[in-house]
Parts: sequence; structure tokens; C-alpha cells
Amino acid sequence: MHESQIHRFAVGRNLITEGEAMQNVMIIIKGFCEASRIVNGKAAPFGTLGLGDTLDLEHVLEPHGVVSYTATATATVDVMVLAVFIRMHNCARVCA
Repeated sequence: MHESQIHRFAVGRNLITEGEAMQNVMIIIKGFCEASRIVNGKAAPFGTLGLGDTLDLEHVLEPHGVVSYTATATATVDVMVLAVFIRMHNCARVCA
């Protein structure tokens, strides 16, 4: 049985990594992280996420169910997230 869990990430740790298999939707409940994507072989920051923000949620809700993270999120201070386990096949069916 999968359930929601609280995860903690120290400064400099990746919460999610671009290209990794997506298993959880993460909601930031404390702290901040920098979002980036690989462009020309280098990390290109494009935003800061904080309290209440979700990591890659919009892609989970797509009908075809993206199965990997589309960006990297790195803790800029100590971060706590609520990780909610998802089942991609269920989401694809509900969102279609």
C-alpha cells in the first residue's frame, strides 16, 4: 500500500531530477528550491518554488501521462515536501 509521506531535503540536494521516472507529486510545505532544465548540456535555472508549489503536477494531469520529470528542483534552503504517490495508468484513464 502506498501513502503520502513527508520528505526532507538538505540545501543542495535534488528533490527531483529531470528525466527520472515520476513516482510522486511533491508539494512544498517548507523552504524553497530552484527549478532548472538542461540546455546545451548545462543547468538553466528558470524559477524558484516555495510553500504550496507542486513539482511537475501539470504533467501528471496530461492525458498521456508523462512518466519522467521535465525539470530538476534543487533545495536552496532545507526543504520539506509532502510526497503523494501516483499511479500513472489511473491518471491517464481519468484525464482522457
